[in-house]
Amino acid sequence: MKKVRFVIIVVIALLAFTACNAPGSSINTTSGEQTADTEVTPIPALKDVVEETNEETAGTNSDTRTSASGNANETEEAAASVSRTGEEEPVIIYEREGGLKGIGPSRYVWHIYADGRVTSSQDQSWQVAPEEIADLLTNLNVANLRSLNSNYVPEDTCCDRAQHTITIQADGQTYKFTTLDGVDLPEALTNTLDTINAFLMDLQ
Repeated sequence: MKKVRFVIIVVIALLAFTACNAPGSSINTTSGEQTADTEVTPIPALKDVVEETNEETAGTNSDTRTSASGNANETEEAAASVSRTGEEEPVIIYEREGGLKGIGPSRYVWHIYADGRVTSSQDQSWQVAPEEIADLLTNLNVANLRSLNSNYVPEDTCCDRAQHTITIQADGQTYKFTTLDGVDLPEALTNTLDTINAFLMDLQ
């Protein structure tokens, strides 16, 4: 009987030892309690979500940079446009008003720019070479205009006569003259009127 009990005890001990060392089991050396090992399975979805979030963030940042760059370019272009507008004032303004009533508009205004642009109050515009404007200013011989009066309009403005007003920007100075048809004028001012009118006629 003792041998049988001894064999039974040995068998039980072997079974217990085998159970403790079976795969999937471990012994917690800290607390002495037996805990089952669990394998940690990575979650692919977590990685995908992180990558998608990073891509969306990068795209948003790229769009923001593009938008900011576009706004900066638009601002610079607008500032440059304002600057050019301020610098490109007409070098010659010629206004003709009055004349025979009932024949065409009673007032015409032409603006002539150094860059070759010519515009009229009748919604017409032309583009010539800047050199032509430079030649026009040379032909006006501004030096001969400096000693002239600004107003050559008589007290009696009758009848049906056109009034002419010329404004010239040259040599950092502004020269402005007003006169009326049929008035005796200095030769320099007569030549100025003829030269400007001939230039405008060539545009038609």
